[in-house]
Amino acid sequence: MSRCVHSPQSTVHRNVCARAVDHRPWTVDGLHNRGFTLVEVLVATSLMALIGGACLAALGGGLRVWSRATDYGTREQSVLIAFDRMRRDLENARRFAPVPFEGRYDQTTFAAVESVEEGPEELGQLGYFHDASQHTLCRSFVPYRVMKRTRPRDHCHAVLEEVASVRLSYFGSPEGTGDESWSSRWDSERLPSAVKVTLTLQERGGTSGAYSFIISLLSAQL
Repeated sequence: MSRCVHSPQSTVHRNVCARAVDHRPWTVDGLHNRGFTLVEVLVATSLMALIGGACLAALGGGLRVWSRATDYGTREQSVLIAFDRMRRDLENARRFAPVPFEGRYDQTTFAAVESVEEGPEELGQLGYFHDASQHTLCRSFVPYRVMKRTRPRDHCHAVLEEVASVRLSYFGSPEGTGDESWSSRWDSERLPSAVKVTLTLQERGGTSGAYSFIISLLSAQL
């Protein structure tokens, strides 16, 4: 509904029209009161499903990355703890003729002093070896007084789990000739100058990660 007024101030007649506001309620057939069609509902539903799927995929990817990062950090910490334990033991190795330093590619034994079951310290044979059936890096100490009936491999105190392989190599001269080199075997009362340890850990999904470090035994030779 509209009305027109005549403007008396102008020499040229012109009409100024003002549209009156219609306060009538919207009718069912009005443009703003009609419902959504089936096509519009399907399109909106599809868009919401796509957006929701993208959000879930991004969230799932973030959770997987976070989980892998957490596992990696935990694994790194476990390897560092095992390395520190081996380093301290090898640096405290003793030269003792009845218990020579024996090294193989996957195990090593040497003379050491350690307390057994919170008792006094005893001289004995300390060993590290790989238990392939349990995928574990093991540590074992046998007092000298029972060495004739017990070996280090008879007992396993887990140092690191999920270990696929252990590779040890020894640097020095077993006979003391001065020609030092790396070898996968050591049988001598003399201590090697260094021991290289390579640990291959079994990761999730069948992959593997290798960690390698070198331990100096020069302080133990003094």
